[in-house]
Amino acid sequence: MSSNTSSHDKYQQDLASYRIIFQQAAIGMAKVSLDGLFIDVNQKLCAMVGYTQEELQHKTFQDITYAPDLDADIAYIEKMLSKVIDTYSMEKRYICKNGSLLWVALTVSLVCLPSGEPEFFISIIEDIQQRKLTEQQLESSQKRLQAVLDASIDGFWVIRASDAKLMEVNDVYCKLSGYSRVELLGMCISDLECNEKPGDVARHMQKVIEEGGDVFVTKHRRKNNEIWPVEVTVTYSDIDGGRFFVVLRDASSEYLHHELLNLQVQLAELMRRGSIKDLSLAALDKAEVLTASSIGFFHLIDSTEEYIKLQVWSTQTIQNFCSAIGLEAHYPISQAGVWGDCVRQRQTVIHNDYKGLTHKQGLPPGHPGIVREIVVPIIRNDKILAILGVGNKQVDYTAADANILQSIGNVLFDYIEHKTSREHIEFLAYYDALTHLPNRVLLHDRLKHAIHKSMRGRESLGVAYLDLDGFKPVNDLYGHAVGDSFLIAFAERITNSLRSGDTMARLGGDEFAIILPDLASVGDAEQILWRLLEILAEPFFIQKHKIVVGASIGLTVYPLDDSSPEDLLVHADQAMYQAKWHGKNTVCIYDATKNARRHSTQKLMSELKLAFASNELRMLLQPRIELATCQVVGFEASPYWQHPQRGLICITELCLSLGDIPQNIDIVDEWLFDQAVMQLIAWEAANIHLPLNININHNSLCNTTFLDLVKARLSELPGTLATRLEISIQRPTMATASESLAQVLTDYIALGMHFTLDVCGMSCSHLGQTYRLPIRKIKLDPKLVQEATTDQGSYKKLCDLINLAREYRLPVIGQGINDLETTALLTDLGCQFGQGKVFANSLPAMLASRWYQNWHQNPCYKEIISLKTVHAHSAVLNLVINSVTEWGNAVIKLLETMVNAGNISQDNSNLILCSDQCPISRWYEKLGTFVYGKNHRFAFQEAKHRSLHTTAYNLCKLVQTPDNEQTQSEITKFKRQLANFIDDIKHLEYPRPRSSEPPQVPN
Repeated sequence: MSSNTSSHDKYQQDLASYRIIFQQAAIGMAKVSLDGLFIDVNQKLCAMVGYTQEELQHKTFQDITYAPDLDADIAYIEKMLSKVIDTYSMEKRYICKNGSLLWVALTVSLVCLPSGEPEFFISIIEDIQQRKLTEQQLESSQKRLQAVLDASIDGFWVIRASDAKLMEVNDVYCKLSGYSRVELLGMCISDLECNEKPGDVARHMQKVIEEGGDVFVTKHRRKNNEIWPVEVTVTYSDIDGGRFFVVLRDASSEYLHHELLNLQVQLAELMRRGSIKDLSLAALDKAEVLTASSIGFFHLIDSTEEYIKLQVWSTQTIQNFCSAIGLEAHYPISQAGVWGDCVRQRQTVIHNDYKGLTHKQGLPPGHPGIVREIVVPIIRNDKILAILGVGNKQVDYTAADANILQSIGNVLFDYIEHKTSREHIEFLAYYDALTHLPNRVLLHDRLKHAIHKSMRGRESLGVAYLDLDGFKPVNDLYGHAVGDSFLIAFAERITNSLRSGDTMARLGGDEFAIILPDLASVGDAEQILWRLLEILAEPFFIQKHKIVVGASIGLTVYPLDDSSPEDLLVHADQAMYQAKWHGKNTVCIYDATKNARRHSTQKLMSELKLAFASNELRMLLQPRIELATCQVVGFEASPYWQHPQRGLICITELCLSLGDIPQNIDIVDEWLFDQAVMQLIAWEAANIHLPLNININHNSLCNTTFLDLVKARLSELPGTLATRLEISIQRPTMATASESLAQVLTDYIALGMHFTLDVCGMSCSHLGQTYRLPIRKIKLDPKLVQEATTDQGSYKKLCDLINLAREYRLPVIGQGINDLETTALLTDLGCQFGQGKVFANSLPAMLASRWYQNWHQNPCYKEIISLKTVHAHSAVLNLVINSVTEWGNAVIKLLETMVNAGNISQDNSNLILCSDQCPISRWYEKLGTFVYGKNHRFAFQEAKHRSLHTTAYNLCKLVQTPDNEQTQSEITKFKRQLANFIDDIKHLEYPRPRSSEPPQVPN
């Protein structure tokens, strides 16, 4: 019994010891039933999974095993129960009470009964969570490192911390950088880094050591000196004395994306305040930077893909090389050189060997030399709408450059389309969609402003209402498409015939309104409107249909009709219906205006009668110069009225402004003729043998009384003196330009006189209708002459008139020449004679004779003669060359003064050096562009001119330094630069008149 008791006690002691060991074990332990239920668990296991002992004893191991690991666990169990194995070990994951996963190392043994039957499992569980995390991190690090080393897109460096030199580099970075591995090993970071200097690199390395790593974007330099963006990921380890492990990724795509976003922000801002040219310039500058180019150009192309609608050069190109101004200032694309391949082939073209291209057409003098270029088309709906190109990169262009340009081009054109659409919407708010004329809204706005301007300046303002006669049959016969085309052509023809400050608006259908500001009288408005009817009488040819229409026009004039803007239009409309009632195709004036005008005319002309009695009439003479020789070939006599209150009034201009020819104007013409005859006699006595031109109204010429007077006075003249009398006919209407008028003029010609036709306000077609008149010369509209150097439309009209006169072999007299630039232009266009303030104002006879005798000593004579120098074939170019030469001499004189005096007035310096105030700049923007805009050489002159001013400005700064040797060297350089610029100007080819032979000037 005692033996049994002793054995039992020992068993209990062993059991207690086992329990203590079981519970206090440093690893998890569990007794598990054959079906997986936890029978007993120790404290360590409970702590590992977060459950209490009681909670675990109600769970199976299956409940807390992570599902992906369960199948392997059960498979081992089954092998044990099948006595295939006695024990097993595995790594698995438990699901803790808080839901987290715990990695454990599990060892399981099977406990069997003496009979061999399985009884339960003993599980030993070790927490390996930390080890697993370490392994995972190590594995991840190893995989990342291996991926970096093996990948084909990212470069890899190992850098020695002590001297920042490359110890290891992979093939990818070799390929990205263009260097071989041998060349890279031993290089320092600063040999490749562009953004950081060696000192910056050292500070950055220290920062990485302190923080363990860094990620940043920088730029590296390839072997061919090309710069490329790099994203750098660097970590530091203190192994082997310190190593940096660096991953380098080509960040070009991200950099391009970032730069495109910046460009979009910039373009969005320009959308509100800039033009399409501004948008294009911003995109070009960005394209140059991203492709490392030095030339950039953008061309908008018309729908035919043959002509350029707008060309823009980058800022760098304009500053250093060339620029071009204006629309269509370019030759046709079919005549373009190698850059035109982009349009012809309809794809991106890269010319890296420009010199070796066999089909290049060469470059005009002054064009920057091209080494290589790339041009991309911008295509929408299979139409090339624009091209974008850059050139002269230091290395070959690649597909990556093409991608950059294409991306920029697409972004740019999206904004251009957006801006164009927005502008079109805004346009439709104020303009007619069909004719592009102002609509009723804009008309009212401009009418209000015109009324306010008239109130301030005391000029009259005409408001006309025009309704087409015979337009409805056009639509009925030919359809609305032809009708619309006709309205467009009608609007263009009338608009081109109006003055620059006039406004024509479409009110709807075939009704239009015209605002005529700055009128001296009602007659001015009538003259304009009658001229429009004459112009409208010319047939239109629309889609092979000949269309002839007329118009009924109503007119009212403010302030004679002192009404509101709305009422002025109503009154003009009422007058238009009066024109319809009077038979159409005529002009009628609103009654209030007509009455006021009649009263004003009667008052003025009644005062003119008194002028005779008061001896207030004057004859003033203006010299006429032969432009080719600069010789005086005659004078023009005009009647003036020395009005007691209004001062000196030109009676010829007064009659034109009144519109209706006053009935008593014949007495002025008779007086003027008498004065002219006496002047010829006086000149003959003074040995002055010059023709004298007098302005006579065509109504007076048709008056037999005037003809009798002429016969009587000419009979008193000795010899052939009558042949020196020349009469200028003030512009007749087409009704008077008939055979009857031609016969009248023939009667005067029989007396030895000659006639000149004043074509003021005439178009080329009207000039053509005067061929029946026996005229010897024509006189140009002075306003047209004065505007020709600043308005391209006036310049074209002037060219057309002079060329038409050349075809009729009629010499041309240019009136209103007020400056040398206009003198030079008319000389180049083939105008034979000139009159204007540049030569002399209208003078009394005595002063005119004195002026004539001293003409060759006149400074104006010398300036005009200088236009005949042999610098160039063109007087305009000679004027420019003379101006540049004078400016250059002034700069040299300024420099010499500064050298001697050591200083000079800042005002004088700025006056000479400021390129914007230089006459050449104004010439370049206006007349130069009109004449030479399509000349290849012309595109480069503005940049060279600006460069001249910059050099001069820098010289003025340099002169103030003590380095005289450098100063003299730079002055020599400036002189050479000036001479080259003048040589370029000389070789601009001036477009000659259509006929190489000038008309024969009558004796």
